[in-house]
Amino acid sequence: MGENGSGKTTALRAFSENFSSSLYAVQRFYHDQKITPVFILDEMQLAARKFLNDLTILFNFNMDSQNPFVLILAGLPLFLDKLKLNQNQALNQRVVMQYSLDPLSKEEVKEYLSHQLELAGGNHTIFNPQAIEAIALRTKGIPRLINSIAINSLLLGLQLEAQSYSLLILQ
Repeated sequence: MGENGSGKTTALRAFSENFSSSLYAVQRFYHDQKITPVFILDEMQLAARKFLNDLTILFNFNMDSQNPFVLILAGLPLFLDKLKLNQNQALNQRVVMQYSLDPLSKEEVKEYLSHQLELAGGNHTIFNPQAIEAIALRTKGIPRLINSIAINSLLLGLQLEAQSYSLLILQ
């Protein structure tokens, strides 16, 4: 036992060199093939404490001196709160970079809708400025909600044979 950074991991590395484990398959792949594997774990806010402890152990062996793999952890903002807990301090200290996705601004909502319509084969503006503003306000800039409202509006507009989509259709 010891505090963070006291040498526990160094001792474990020396000990672990005497046996083979599946944990070291990634390390051997990294050293032998010169390829850095990337692991992506989503919905980390749902991760159990034991799983986070296992990640800490996995990181402990070599992450202080080299990077045998890249681990991308994604989740709701609640996950950041979980990482800040005392019991997850060692894992939190090993996080190299954090990135947060912010909601889209009104202008970004406009660009997002235009881009999505273009991907679907649209070649002209469908939502008028008031409709775009209403979508931005109603969805608070969350893309999944933008998609939902836009699709429902398009379906209703199709039934009404609308050429452009106004606030009336959105309501």
